[in-house]
Amino acid sequence: MDAAGNILSREEITALLHGAAASASESVVAPFDFSSDEHQVRAVLPALDAVARHFARRLQHTLSVAMRQSVRVGARPALCHGSAAAAVASLGSVTTACLTSADPAGVLWLAVETSWVDRMVDACYGGAGETGPGSDPAASLAARWALHRFLGWTRADLLAAWPAAHPLVLDTAELPFASPPSSEGQASEKGVLQPFSLQMAAHEAEFALVFPLSLLARMAAPEAPRSGSQQNGWQQSLGCALREAPVLLSARLAEVQLTMGELLALRNGDILPIEEPDRVAVYLEDRVLMSGELGMAGGRKVIRLKRRIEQLDPMGEGAA
Repeated sequence: MDAAGNILSREEITALLHGAAASASESVVAPFDFSSDEHQVRAVLPALDAVARHFARRLQHTLSVAMRQSVRVGARPALCHGSAAAAVASLGSVTTACLTSADPAGVLWLAVETSWVDRMVDACYGGAGETGPGSDPAASLAARWALHRFLGWTRADLLAAWPAAHPLVLDTAELPFASPPSSEGQASEKGVLQPFSLQMAAHEAEFALVFPLSLLARMAAPEAPRSGSQQNGWQQSLGCALREAPVLLSARLAEVQLTMGELLALRNGDILPIEEPDRVAVYLEDRVLMSGELGMAGGRKVIRLKRRIEQLDPMGEGAA
């Protein structure tokens, strides 16, 4: 079939075969350089994607707590550019800052839309210290403070999300902010742009991390196989850590079914009649784990566990 989905005629197929045979005799096999930058980029992107998603979840929690409102952070596909300057330039009008890495040596750039810095100032000061549209964030003390905090949160959450097998050492950045040097007229290392989306209320913005390729190269190196004793030790350590992990148990004591009209008519002081159940379900996070009966002990209401509904294996995974 051709590109349009039509069936080729016998004459067209014969012509294609003759053309392929003629060109094959003149073809030259070119060796592929496995040490090239292109190969390294393809090798690190899957590992970087996992780090970016873990980092986005951590930063989302950090910003939501700091801003005292829901913030959503999403990771987007990474892109490779000829240099850090080219990567930052592709983002348009942004404010930049950098974190220096001691091991391995390199500079990690952070670029964030100025509107997000303004939003952070508003969230923390209720509008005080707001920078006007198009203004320079470095000229506002409040904006400088907000970007410095954002940079610190980014550094902490990135280090926490970075794989322990390939440790990363990042120094704190100092203000004022800088811009990546231009690569014109000199050889420049390729930069990998990892973009993220930011959303707070109705406001949306973007920010990105720009990694030099050398900073990510170790993530693509194959790990040495673990011995049997190392594997057993790792499993025991993981089992001990899981046993110390905090979990949330909850019990649903009563439910009330209303129509939508009754729900909309509810006012302060209204009373909802409920009946005390004979049995209650005990939830582990969002899954039913046990059932029990309500009772009293020491003057307090308690739940006497009667039956386990879902078993947990030693690794903490549910088994029906």
